[in-house]
Amino acid sequence: MSITLSDWSYREAGTSEWFPSRKGPCSEIFPDLLSNGQIEDPFVDANELKVQWVAEKDWEYKTQFKVVRQGERLSSYKLVFEGLDTYATIFLNERPILTTDNMFLKYAVDIDPILGDNELRILFESALNVSKSLERQHGELLCWNGDSSRLYVRKAQYHFGWDWGPRLISCGPYKPVVLVPTTMVEMDDVYVKYTLHPSLTFADVQVCFELDEAINFEIECKLISPIDEVLCSQKKSYALLDKCMHFKIIEPELWFPHGYGNQSLYTVELKFTVQGSTSHQLLKKKFGIRKLRLVEEPIVNQAGTSFYFEVNNIPIYINGVNWIPAHSYLTLLTNEDYSRWLELAISCNQNMLRVWGGGCYESDHFYDECDRLGILVWQDFMFACGQYPANVPRFLNSVKREIKYQITRLRSHCSIVLFAGNNEDYQIAEVYKLQWDKNDFSGDYLGTNFPARTIYEVIIPQFLNELVDHVAYRAGSPWGGKTTRDNSVGDIHQWDVWHGTQERYQDWYKLGGRFISEFGMEAFPDVRTIRKCITDSSQLYPQSKLLDFHNKALGFERRLATYVIENIRIKNMDLESWIYATQLMQSDCLAYALRSWRRNWKGSQDDSSRKYIGGSILWQLNDCWPGTSWSIVDFNRKPKLAYYSVKRESRKITLGIQRIDGTYIDIWGVNMSNSPIQGTLEVYFYKVSTGLLQSKKIIPNVNLLKNRTSEICSDLSLPSSLDIVVFCKLIDEDELSISSTSDWPQPLKYLNFPNISITVEVQDGYIRLSTTSPVKCIEIIPENTEMSLEDNGIDLFPCESRILISKSIKKTDNVNFRYYLDGS
Repeated sequence: MSITLSDWSYREAGTSEWFPSRKGPCSEIFPDLLSNGQIEDPFVDANELKVQWVAEKDWEYKTQFKVVRQGERLSSYKLVFEGLDTYATIFLNERPILTTDNMFLKYAVDIDPILGDNELRILFESALNVSKSLERQHGELLCWNGDSSRLYVRKAQYHFGWDWGPRLISCGPYKPVVLVPTTMVEMDDVYVKYTLHPSLTFADVQVCFELDEAINFEIECKLISPIDEVLCSQKKSYALLDKCMHFKIIEPELWFPHGYGNQSLYTVELKFTVQGSTSHQLLKKKFGIRKLRLVEEPIVNQAGTSFYFEVNNIPIYINGVNWIPAHSYLTLLTNEDYSRWLELAISCNQNMLRVWGGGCYESDHFYDECDRLGILVWQDFMFACGQYPANVPRFLNSVKREIKYQITRLRSHCSIVLFAGNNEDYQIAEVYKLQWDKNDFSGDYLGTNFPARTIYEVIIPQFLNELVDHVAYRAGSPWGGKTTRDNSVGDIHQWDVWHGTQERYQDWYKLGGRFISEFGMEAFPDVRTIRKCITDSSQLYPQSKLLDFHNKALGFERRLATYVIENIRIKNMDLESWIYATQLMQSDCLAYALRSWRRNWKGSQDDSSRKYIGGSILWQLNDCWPGTSWSIVDFNRKPKLAYYSVKRESRKITLGIQRIDGTYIDIWGVNMSNSPIQGTLEVYFYKVSTGLLQSKKIIPNVNLLKNRTSEICSDLSLPSSLDIVVFCKLIDEDELSISSTSDWPQPLKYLNFPNISITVEVQDGYIRLSTTSPVKCIEIIPENTEMSLEDNGIDLFPCESRILISKSIKKTDNVNFRYYLDGS
C-alpha cells in the first residue's frame, strides 16, 4: 500500500523557524509564503517587484511519515518524487539519498526506512543562483524572454518572466512524494499499443509491461469496451510473457476529435499479484484507437505542400488555441480547474490545443480530459526561444532522461497527435545566424554554436521511434520550409500583425501559410479581473503605471494603441470604455484571420491538392496571472469578446464576405461537417448612417459541399454609398437560419450611426435582442457576475432578432448592455 506524503513545513535555509505549508501533498514556496503572510500577493499591484528576493534564497521542506510492519517482516520501499522544482538534495533521517536537477523528471530511490517515524527533508538550492553560476562557467547564450541563464536550467521557462507573465522563480515539492512498496506497479509501467488495419475494421492490441523481472507477478488483464462490457481477458505469469498480452478487436469503436464522432475509450483492467501473496493491486488504463496522418503533399497552383491532420481517414481542419500554464503557481491548479478550462475550449469550438514549449508538460488529468473531450494535442517539448546548451554533458544527460520519461508518460494518450521539438529555437538560429546547415544530416551538431539540433533532430526522434506509435513529429515550431517564415511548407508563426511589420489586420488574408501555429492580438481583461489586481482606485485608468505593469509585452503601449486608434473611435477614455475598445478590436482582428484562412480549405474529401491552409492555432487561450495579454479568456476565466467571435468563426458551418476595392463583394460558405448543406442565401445591404435597408438579394439553391469551402458568389455589386454594412444569412427550407455573418466598412472609426432603439427581453434560459438599425458588437453585461452566456458581442440587424442562450439566467434577472458608439 502506497502512502502519499503531506503536511509539509518549510523554512529559509540557514534559519531555525519552520512554517506550515498549505494543506495537501504538493507545496511551492510562493503560495506558502503568501499563506503565512510573509509576502504580499505578487499578483496584486506591483508586488511582484517586492518578492524577487525569494528566488535568490535556498529553501528547505520537511515532513514526517510512519512505517508499520506488514506481516512478519518490514516491506521494501522506494520513495517516488513525481516532481521537484528543481535543484534538490533529499535527506531521509538526515542521511542524503538523492539529488535532482530537472523539474520535468520523476525520481525514484530505494530506501531503508526505520520502523515507526521517519523524517524527510529536502533542500532546494536557488535555481536562479545555480543558473547564474552555470552561465558564468559556460557562457551567456541567446534567448528571447526572461533571463538568459534560464537556458541552463530544466525548469518551467516562464518562471523567469515572459512577455505575458511575471518573473516568479519558484521551488518546492510541486508534485506528490509517494512512499511505494517495491512490488507496486506504476501506471507508466504499462503501455497499450495497437495496429489498426487500413480498412479500420479490426485492431491488434498489445498490453505491454516493463516490470521488475526479479518479482514473480501473476497478471490478469481484462479488455473493456467503451460501454463497459468485458470483451476478453487473459491471466498469465509475467515470467512466461514476451512482456505483452495480445488481443484482437473486430470492428473497433474509433476515437474521433470533437465534432467528428465519438470519443470512444477502451479500458484495460489489470490485477497484479505477487506469487505467494494473498493481496493484489488493481490498475486501470484507458486508451483510444485511431488512425492518424499528417498530410504533406503537393498542392495545385501554388508552391509547396499541404499541412493538415487526417484522423480515421477524415481530413480535419484545425481550429486551435495555444495553451500556456494556467497559473504561475502550478500547485494551485486543481483537476476541476483543468476541466473547466478545457470545457471552455470545447465550447469555443476548438479542436486542438498546443501545449507551448516554455511552460510545462501538463498534468495527467489534463491529457485524460483531452482524451475524454476529443481535443487534439500538439505537444511541444519544453524548450522555447533560446540557444540551449546541449554541448554541456550534464545538461544533455538530464534532457535525455526527461525526454524518455515524458514520452513514456504521455504515449498512451490518443489526443496527442504531434510532438514538436521546441518553440522558436530555429528562429533564434536563423535571426542570429547560428551554424545551421540544413543540408547537414550527420547528427553531429554538438561542436556547433547550435548544439540543440542534437536534441531536436537526433535524440527526440530516436526515443519516439523506440517508444511510441501513431504520433507525428516536427523538429520545432515553426518548421518546414527554406526558412522558418516560409508560408508554403510546414507551419509558421505569423506575427506581422502586432510584431514584425505590424500589418493591418484586415489584410490577414495575405498573411496565411499552410498551417499557422501562432498569431494573435492583445486586449485588456475583464474589469472585474483588473479590480482584483489593482487595489489603488487612483490607478484604475487605461494608462496608469500599475495597469502598464500588468502588461509584460515589449512595446505594448505603441502597438496596442496603434491598432485601437487605427480602427476604433474612442469617445471616452475611462477604463471600461478602453477595455471595450481593446476587446472589440481584438475580436474583429481574430475573426478576420479565421474567416479568411478557413476560406482556403478547398478540394474534396480525398483531395489534398487544394487544401491550401490546414488550420490555425491562435495565441493564446489563457493567462498565468491577471494582466493584459493576447489571451481570449482572462486569468479569472472571464471570456473576452474575442472568445465569442472565435467561437462563431470556428463553427462547423460559417459564411464569409470580402470586399473587393470597395465596389464588389465575394461570399463563400464553409461546411466542416460530413454532410452537404443546401439552403438559400439572403444578402442585406444597410446604410450605416441612416440604418435603412438599401437593397436585398436572394441567392437560391446554395450548395455547401461537405468538409470544404465553397464559393457562393463573386463580384456582387455594393450599393454606391461608402457606409454600407453587408449582412447575409443562409436559411433552410423552413426559413430557419443555418449561419450568418456581416461585413462592415473599414475602419470602424469612420462610421456614424443614427439613434438606435434596441429591445432586450430577458426570459428563463435566454435573452432575445432586436433593433431598429444595424448594431456593431452589442455586449450583454449581466448584473449576476457568475452568469455565463453562450454568445456575446454580436452584430445585430433589423431583419432578424437574436437569441442568446444562458442556462442560468432567470426572467427576473437584470442585464445591462453596451455597443459600439453607444449613444452616438
